[in-house]
Amino acid sequence: MTRRTLLRLSLGLAVVGPLAGCSVYGFTSALGSLGGQAEVSDVATSRLFNVEGQIRLPLGLTTGRALQDLPALTTVSPLMAVAPTAGVHVYGTAAVRETQSIGFASGTVHEAEIQFVDVVTGEVAATASTTVEGKYAARLSFTGTTHPFVAQTILRNQFNQVVGFLAAPLGVDVSTVAGKKALVDLSPASTMVAFSSVLLTEAYPGFDMRKGFVGIRSKRLAAMVSEISPQRLQKAVTLLDQSRTLSQGTSFDSLLSDTATASAVLTFQVKTLAMQALATDSLTVEAPGLNAALLGQMVDRIAAVTTPPAVDSAQGFFQAIAQQVDLPQAKSDGEQLATTLPELPPLPTPTPADGMNVTFE
Repeated sequence: MTRRTLLRLSLGLAVVGPLAGCSVYGFTSALGSLGGQAEVSDVATSRLFNVEGQIRLPLGLTTGRALQDLPALTTVSPLMAVAPTAGVHVYGTAAVRETQSIGFASGTVHEAEIQFVDVVTGEVAATASTTVEGKYAARLSFTGTTHPFVAQTILRNQFNQVVGFLAAPLGVDVSTVAGKKALVDLSPASTMVAFSSVLLTEAYPGFDMRKGFVGIRSKRLAAMVSEISPQRLQKAVTLLDQSRTLSQGTSFDSLLSDTATASAVLTFQVKTLAMQALATDSLTVEAPGLNAALLGQMVDRIAAVTTPPAVDSAQGFFQAIAQQVDLPQAKSDGEQLATTLPELPPLPTPTPADGMNVTFE
Protein backbone atom coordinates (compact mmCIF):
# COMPACT_ATOMS: atom_id res chain seq x y z
CA MET A 1 0.00 0.00 0.00
CA THR A 2 1.50 3.35 -1.07
CA ARG A 3 1.91 6.34 1.19
CA ARG A 4 -0.70 8.21 -0.90
CA THR A 5 -3.22 5.38 -0.37
CA LEU A 6 -2.60 5.39 3.37
CA LEU A 7 -3.08 9.14 3.48
CA ARG A 8 -6.41 8.89 1.64
CA LEU A 9 -7.60 6.11 3.98
CA SER A 10 -6.68 8.08 7.10
CA LEU A 11 -8.44 11.17 5.77
CA GLY A 12 -11.53 9.08 5.02
CA LEU A 13 -11.60 7.69 8.55
CA ALA A 14 -11.16 11.18 9.96
CA VAL A 15 -14.34 12.26 8.16
CA VAL A 16 -16.43 9.11 8.70
CA GLY A 17 -15.36 8.65 12.35
CA PRO A 18 -17.14 11.71 13.79
CA LEU A 19 -20.26 11.01 11.74
CA ALA A 20 -20.38 7.47 13.07
CA GLY A 21 -19.74 8.34 16.68
CA CYS A 22 -15.93 8.50 16.71
CA SER A 23 -15.62 4.81 17.52
CA VAL A 24 -15.07 1.46 15.90
CA TYR A 25 -18.62 0.52 16.94
CA GLY A 26 -20.02 3.63 15.31
CA PHE A 27 -18.00 3.05 12.15
CA THR A 28 -19.15 -0.55 11.77
CA SER A 29 -22.74 0.47 12.53
CA ALA A 30 -22.57 3.02 9.73
CA LEU A 31 -21.30 0.37 7.33
CA GLY A 32 -24.07 -1.99 8.42
CA SER A 33 -26.72 0.66 7.82
CA LEU A 34 -25.49 1.11 4.28
CA GLY A 35 -26.20 -2.56 3.71
CA GLY A 36 -29.63 -2.33 5.33
CA GLN A 37 -28.68 -4.58 8.27
CA ALA A 38 -28.17 -2.04 11.08
CA GLU A 39 -29.21 -3.05 14.60
CA VAL A 40 -30.33 -0.71 17.37
CA SER A 41 -28.02 -1.01 20.36
CA ASP A 42 -29.20 -0.69 23.99
CA VAL A 43 -26.17 1.50 24.52
CA ALA A 44 -27.48 3.98 21.98
CA THR A 45 -30.91 4.21 23.62
CA SER A 46 -29.89 4.04 27.30
CA ARG A 47 -30.30 6.98 29.67
CA LEU A 48 -28.47 7.98 32.84
CA PHE A 49 -29.97 9.28 36.06
CA ASN A 50 -27.83 10.68 38.86
CA VAL A 51 -29.18 10.48 42.38
CA GLU A 52 -27.66 11.42 45.72
CA GLY A 53 -28.83 11.91 49.28
CA GLN A 54 -28.36 10.41 52.71
CA ILE A 55 -29.87 8.07 55.24
CA ARG A 56 -31.82 10.08 57.82
CA LEU A 57 -33.03 8.72 61.14
CA PRO A 58 -34.49 10.26 64.31
CA LEU A 59 -31.68 11.64 66.47
CA GLY A 60 -32.91 9.64 69.46
CA LEU A 61 -32.27 6.47 67.50
CA THR A 62 -28.64 7.22 66.74
CA THR A 63 -27.37 8.69 69.99
CA GLY A 64 -25.17 6.79 72.41
CA ARG A 65 -25.41 3.30 70.96
CA ALA A 66 -23.79 1.06 68.37
CA LEU A 67 -25.82 -0.64 65.67
CA GLN A 68 -24.28 -4.04 66.37
CA ASP A 69 -25.78 -3.88 69.87
CA LEU A 70 -29.34 -3.49 68.60
CA PRO A 71 -31.70 -6.49 68.74
CA ALA A 72 -33.32 -7.93 65.64
CA LEU A 73 -36.77 -6.68 64.66
CA THR A 74 -39.76 -8.78 65.60
CA THR A 75 -41.63 -9.11 62.29
CA VAL A 76 -40.59 -9.95 58.76
CA SER A 77 -43.31 -8.08 56.94
CA PRO A 78 -44.83 -5.09 58.76
CA LEU A 79 -47.21 -4.64 55.83
CA MET A 80 -49.12 -7.83 56.61
CA ALA A 81 -49.95 -6.42 60.03
CA VAL A 82 -51.37 -3.14 58.72
CA ALA A 83 -53.00 -4.40 55.51
CA PRO A 84 -56.45 -4.90 57.10
CA THR A 85 -56.54 -1.27 58.25
CA ALA A 86 -55.39 0.05 54.86
CA GLY A 87 -58.49 -1.05 52.96
CA VAL A 88 -56.54 -3.37 50.65
CA HIS A 89 -57.06 -6.99 49.76
CA VAL A 90 -55.65 -9.45 52.29
CA TYR A 91 -53.80 -12.21 50.44
CA GLY A 92 -52.15 -14.15 53.25
CA THR A 93 -50.95 -14.19 56.83
CA ALA A 94 -47.95 -12.61 58.51
CA ALA A 95 -44.73 -14.59 58.81
CA VAL A 96 -42.35 -14.58 61.78
CA ARG A 97 -38.79 -13.31 61.37
CA GLU A 98 -35.80 -15.51 62.11
CA THR A 99 -33.78 -14.44 64.80
CA GLN A 100 -22.17 -6.48 59.41
CA SER A 101 -21.41 -4.02 61.67
CA ILE A 102 -22.53 -0.51 60.60
CA GLY A 103 -21.90 2.68 62.52
CA PHE A 104 -24.13 5.58 63.48
CA ALA A 105 -23.36 9.15 62.66
CA SER A 106 -25.48 11.93 64.13
CA GLY A 107 -28.97 11.25 62.82
CA THR A 108 -27.75 8.92 60.09
CA VAL A 109 -25.87 5.70 59.29
CA HIS A 110 -22.48 5.34 57.68
CA GLU A 111 -20.92 2.42 55.80
CA ALA A 112 -24.36 1.10 54.89
CA GLU A 113 -25.18 -0.36 51.47
CA ILE A 114 -27.98 1.16 49.43
CA GLN A 115 -29.52 -1.02 46.72
CA PHE A 116 -31.37 0.37 43.73
CA VAL A 117 -33.97 -2.20 42.76
CA ASP A 118 -35.40 -2.21 39.24
CA VAL A 119 -39.12 -2.63 39.92
CA VAL A 120 -39.70 -4.06 36.44
CA THR A 121 -37.24 -6.95 36.86
CA GLY A 122 -37.00 -7.19 40.64
CA GLU A 123 -33.21 -7.14 40.34
CA VAL A 124 -30.61 -4.85 41.90
CA ALA A 125 -29.59 -2.40 39.18
CA ALA A 126 -26.88 -0.60 41.18
CA THR A 127 -25.50 -0.23 44.68
CA ALA A 128 -23.87 2.56 46.67
CA SER A 129 -22.27 2.86 50.10
CA THR A 130 -22.84 5.71 52.50
CA THR A 131 -19.95 7.86 53.67
CA VAL A 132 -19.09 8.66 57.28
CA GLU A 133 -21.72 11.42 57.06
CA GLY A 134 -24.31 8.93 55.84
CA LYS A 135 -24.37 10.36 52.31
CA TYR A 136 -24.48 8.42 49.04
CA ALA A 137 -24.29 9.02 45.29
CA ALA A 138 -25.22 6.68 42.43
CA ARG A 139 -25.84 6.61 38.70
CA LEU A 140 -28.65 4.52 37.21
CA SER A 141 -28.69 3.39 33.58
CA PHE A 142 -31.83 2.26 31.76
CA THR A 143 -33.49 2.22 28.36
CA GLY A 144 -36.02 4.90 27.47
CA THR A 145 -36.82 8.11 29.31
CA THR A 146 -38.78 6.79 32.31
CA HIS A 147 -38.20 3.90 34.69
CA PRO A 148 -39.30 2.86 38.20
CA PHE A 149 -36.70 2.07 40.88
CA VAL A 150 -36.79 1.67 44.64
CA ALA A 151 -33.76 2.67 46.70
CA GLN A 152 -33.46 0.62 49.88
CA THR A 153 -31.06 -0.13 52.71
CA ILE A 154 -31.35 -3.18 54.93
CA LEU A 155 -29.54 -2.54 58.22
CA ARG A 156 -28.10 -5.61 59.93
CA ASN A 157 -26.26 -6.11 63.21
CA GLN A 158 -23.10 -8.14 63.74
CA PHE A 159 -25.18 -11.32 63.87
CA ASN A 160 -26.57 -10.57 60.40
CA GLN A 161 -30.02 -9.95 61.85
CA VAL A 162 -32.19 -7.27 60.27
CA VAL A 163 -32.47 -4.35 62.68
CA GLY A 164 -33.77 -1.65 60.35
CA PHE A 165 -35.17 -0.95 56.90
CA LEU A 166 -35.52 2.25 54.89
CA ALA A 167 -36.59 2.79 51.28
CA ALA A 168 -37.61 5.44 48.76
CA PRO A 169 -39.56 5.03 45.49
CA LEU A 170 -37.94 6.66 42.45
CA GLY A 171 -40.20 7.33 39.47
CA VAL A 172 -37.32 8.43 37.23
CA ASP A 173 -38.14 10.65 34.25
CA VAL A 174 -35.19 12.05 32.27
CA SER A 175 -37.23 13.61 29.49
CA THR A 176 -36.06 17.02 30.75
CA VAL A 177 -32.65 18.25 31.80
CA ALA A 178 -33.90 18.91 35.34
CA GLY A 179 -35.12 15.33 35.62
CA LYS A 180 -31.71 13.78 35.01
CA LYS A 181 -30.60 14.18 38.61
CA ALA A 182 -32.26 14.33 42.02
CA LEU A 183 -31.63 14.54 45.74
CA VAL A 184 -33.46 11.75 47.59
CA ASP A 185 -33.02 10.86 51.26
CA LEU A 186 -33.89 7.47 52.68
CA SER A 187 -35.92 8.26 55.78
CA PRO A 188 -39.01 7.13 57.72
CA ALA A 189 -41.26 9.29 55.52
CA SER A 190 -39.81 8.02 52.23
CA THR A 191 -40.24 4.49 53.57
CA MET A 192 -43.87 5.26 54.40
CA VAL A 193 -44.50 6.24 50.76
CA ALA A 194 -42.67 3.12 49.55
CA PHE A 195 -44.81 0.97 51.84
CA SER A 196 -47.99 2.62 50.54
CA SER A 197 -46.97 1.98 46.94
CA VAL A 198 -46.58 -1.74 47.58
CA LEU A 199 -49.70 -1.95 49.80
CA LEU A 200 -51.73 -0.73 46.83
CA THR A 201 -50.60 -3.74 44.78
CA GLU A 202 -50.90 -7.48 44.92
CA ALA A 203 -47.17 -7.67 45.67
CA TYR A 204 -47.15 -6.70 49.35
CA PRO A 205 -47.45 -10.26 50.77
CA GLY A 206 -44.10 -11.02 49.14
CA PHE A 207 -42.40 -8.13 50.89
CA ASP A 208 -39.84 -9.42 53.37
CA MET A 209 -37.37 -7.04 54.99
CA ARG A 210 -34.57 -9.58 54.69
CA LYS A 211 -34.58 -8.81 50.97
CA GLY A 212 -36.94 -5.83 50.71
CA PHE A 213 -38.07 -5.12 47.16
CA VAL A 214 -35.56 -7.48 45.58
CA GLY A 215 -37.36 -10.22 43.67
CA ILE A 216 -40.70 -8.38 43.58
CA ARG A 217 -41.92 -8.02 39.99
CA SER A 218 -45.25 -6.27 39.58
CA LYS A 219 -46.70 -4.12 36.82
CA ARG A 220 -48.92 -2.47 39.40
CA LEU A 221 -45.97 -1.61 41.62
CA ALA A 222 -44.08 -0.27 38.61
CA ALA A 223 -47.05 1.98 37.81
CA MET A 224 -47.24 3.20 41.43
CA VAL A 225 -43.55 4.04 41.60
CA SER A 226 -43.52 5.66 38.15
CA GLU A 227 -46.07 8.24 39.35
CA ILE A 228 -43.83 9.40 42.22
CA SER A 229 -41.36 12.06 41.11
CA PRO A 230 -38.05 11.92 43.05
CA GLN A 231 -37.89 15.72 43.13
CA ARG A 232 -41.37 16.09 44.67
CA LEU A 233 -40.88 13.06 46.91
CA GLN A 234 -37.90 14.75 48.56
CA LYS A 235 -39.95 17.86 49.34
CA ALA A 236 -42.79 15.76 50.73
CA VAL A 237 -40.65 13.59 53.00
CA THR A 238 -38.76 16.63 54.31
CA LEU A 239 -42.10 17.87 55.66
CA LEU A 240 -43.38 14.51 56.90
CA ASP A 241 -40.15 13.58 58.68
CA GLN A 242 -40.72 16.56 60.98
CA SER A 243 -43.87 14.97 62.41
CA ARG A 244 -43.73 13.63 65.94
CA THR A 245 -44.61 10.16 64.73
CA LEU A 246 -41.59 9.88 62.46
CA SER A 247 -39.07 12.07 64.25
CA GLN A 248 -39.15 10.85 67.85
CA GLY A 249 -38.62 7.11 67.51
CA THR A 250 -36.46 5.55 70.23
CA SER A 251 -36.15 2.07 68.70
CA PHE A 252 -36.18 0.62 65.21
CA ASP A 253 -39.09 -1.62 66.16
CA SER A 254 -41.31 1.29 67.21
CA LEU A 255 -40.21 3.39 64.24
CA LEU A 256 -41.01 0.57 61.82
CA SER A 257 -44.40 0.06 63.43
CA ASP A 258 -45.25 3.77 63.25
CA THR A 259 -44.00 4.02 59.66
CA ALA A 260 -46.02 1.01 58.51
CA THR A 261 -49.15 2.26 60.31
CA ALA A 262 -48.78 5.72 58.76
CA SER A 263 -48.47 4.05 55.34
CA ALA A 264 -51.74 2.26 56.01
CA VAL A 265 -53.42 5.59 56.77
CA LEU A 266 -52.11 7.08 53.51
CA THR A 267 -53.16 3.97 51.60
CA PHE A 268 -56.64 4.07 53.10
CA GLN A 269 -57.01 7.69 52.02
CA VAL A 270 -55.98 6.79 48.45
CA LYS A 271 -58.55 4.00 48.43
CA THR A 272 -61.19 6.41 49.74
CA LEU A 273 -60.41 8.90 46.98
CA ALA A 274 -60.67 6.12 44.41
CA MET A 275 -64.07 5.21 45.79
CA GLN A 276 -65.20 8.82 45.39
CA ALA A 277 -63.81 9.12 41.87
CA LEU A 278 -65.62 5.96 40.78
CA ALA A 279 -68.85 6.89 42.61
CA THR A 280 -68.97 3.55 44.41
CA ASP A 281 -69.47 2.54 48.03
CA SER A 282 -66.97 -0.32 47.77
CA LEU A 283 -63.59 0.46 49.29
CA THR A 284 -62.12 -2.70 47.76
CA VAL A 285 -62.95 -1.93 44.14
CA GLU A 286 -60.06 -2.79 41.85
CA ALA A 287 -58.64 0.40 40.31
CA PRO A 288 -54.85 0.00 40.03
CA GLY A 289 -54.32 2.76 37.49
CA LEU A 290 -56.45 5.22 39.44
CA ASN A 291 -54.69 4.31 42.70
CA ALA A 292 -51.32 5.00 41.09
CA ALA A 293 -52.45 8.40 39.82
CA LEU A 294 -53.96 9.30 43.20
CA LEU A 295 -50.86 8.31 45.16
CA GLY A 296 -48.73 10.43 42.84
CA GLN A 297 -51.05 13.39 43.32
CA MET A 298 -51.03 12.96 47.10
CA VAL A 299 -47.22 13.12 47.12
CA ASP A 300 -47.32 16.18 44.84
CA ARG A 301 -49.78 17.99 47.11
CA ILE A 302 -47.77 17.19 50.25
CA ALA A 303 -44.63 18.49 48.50
CA ALA A 304 -46.36 21.84 47.97
CA VAL A 305 -47.19 22.27 51.66
CA THR A 306 -44.90 24.54 53.68
CA THR A 307 -46.37 23.78 57.10
CA PRO A 308 -48.53 20.81 58.11
CA PRO A 309 -52.28 21.47 58.48
CA ALA A 310 -53.47 22.14 62.03
CA VAL A 311 -54.73 18.61 62.70
CA ASP A 312 -53.86 16.10 65.39
CA SER A 313 -53.66 12.85 63.47
CA ALA A 314 -52.20 11.33 60.34
CA GLN A 315 -55.73 10.58 59.18
CA GLY A 316 -56.72 14.22 59.52
CA PHE A 317 -53.53 15.38 57.81
CA PHE A 318 -54.01 13.13 54.79
CA GLN A 319 -57.70 14.00 54.60
CA ALA A 320 -56.75 17.68 54.38
CA ILE A 321 -54.26 16.90 51.63
CA ALA A 322 -56.81 14.75 49.81
CA GLN A 323 -59.17 17.71 49.51
CA GLN A 324 -56.65 19.30 47.15
CA VAL A 325 -56.51 16.30 44.80
CA ASP A 326 -57.93 16.78 41.30
CA LEU A 327 -60.20 13.74 41.04
CA PRO A 328 -61.18 14.20 37.36
CA GLN A 329 -57.52 14.49 36.38
CA ALA A 330 -56.59 11.48 38.48
CA LYS A 331 -59.41 9.49 36.92
CA SER A 332 -58.27 10.44 33.41
CA ASP A 333 -54.66 9.56 34.19
CA GLY A 334 -55.75 6.34 35.86
CA GLU A 335 -57.74 5.22 32.82
CA GLN A 336 -54.65 5.59 30.65
CA LEU A 337 -52.54 3.60 33.09
CA ALA A 338 -55.19 0.91 33.50
CA THR A 339 -54.89 -0.17 29.86
CA THR A 340 -51.47 -1.69 30.62
CA LEU A 341 -52.22 -3.19 34.04
CA PRO A 342 -53.69 -6.62 34.83
CA GLU A 343 -56.88 -6.91 36.82
CA LEU A 344 -57.26 -9.17 39.85
CA PRO A 345 -60.44 -10.84 41.12
CA PRO A 346 -61.89 -9.01 44.13
CA LEU A 347 -61.42 -10.54 47.55
CA PRO A 348 -63.19 -9.70 50.83
CA THR A 349 -61.37 -7.12 52.94
CA PRO A 350 -61.92 -6.36 56.62
CA THR A 351 -63.35 -2.95 57.45
CA PRO A 352 -60.54 -0.55 58.38
CA ALA A 353 -60.26 -0.07 62.11
CA ASP A 354 -60.87 3.34 63.69
CA GLY A 355 -58.07 5.10 65.53
CA MET A 356 -54.74 4.02 64.11
CA ASN A 357 -52.77 5.78 66.86
CA VAL A 358 -50.53 7.79 64.58
CA THR A 359 -50.14 11.48 65.35
CA PHE A 360 -48.59 14.09 63.06
CA GLU A 361 -47.66 17.42 64.61
